[in-house]
Amino acid sequence: MTATGRKKLDELYHPVIDRSEFYAMSDLQKPPVLFSPAEDIEKLGMDLQNFYGHDPDSLGADVKTSPFLLHAGPKAATPTLKFHNHFPPDITDKKEHNMDAISDFGVPMKRPRMTPPLSERVMLYVRQDNEDVYTPLHVVPPTQMGLLNAIENKFKISTSSINNIYRKNKKGITAKIDDEMIAYYCNEDLFLLEVRQAEDDLYDITLTELPNH
Repeated sequence: MTATGRKKLDELYHPVIDRSEFYAMSDLQKPPVLFSPAEDIEKLGMDLQNFYGHDPDSLGADVKTSPFLLHAGPKAATPTLKFHNHFPPDITDKKEHNMDAISDFGVPMKRPRMTPPLSERVMLYVRQDNEDVYTPLHVVPPTQMGLLNAIENKFKISTSSINNIYRKNKKGITAKIDDEMIAYYCNEDLFLLEVRQAEDDLYDITLTELPNH
């Protein structure tokens, strides 16, 4: 017999000794049982819910048919106890969830620059005969109309007053400038700008190509 009055089972425990540092089980073949708090709390909640929970219909029927009750009024149902075994969310898990959401959608796109691509812009360096410094002409789009707009912006010559615009290359050949010439043969070239009056309110502009320094 033990101190509590319970009899030890011989097949489970070692014989009693004078002093023991620890008490070991003799049955070492039985697999250990893992204690899971979440499952045990959930089972406890279900047991308490079954214990405290009542069916309103059955209560009503008992009240009506019971001969020992003086007043057969409706009885308030006992509130069902609910156990929440959920722990508050971890801040680290929330950050990882946000990072995963960002990775799913990819890296945030940067704001696109307003600069047009190289295929849609041409740069010309132009100066007049009495000037030593070149003036850049940003031809966007690289067409004849884009060149006229650039000249109007830099030299204040209205596009409606320009009659013709020519290009004179290094060989001395003068040709009328068109869209293909600007797009493929004039990028970052040096030109001397010459303005001649053709009629009362119209001007002819000649861009004479200069050698690169």
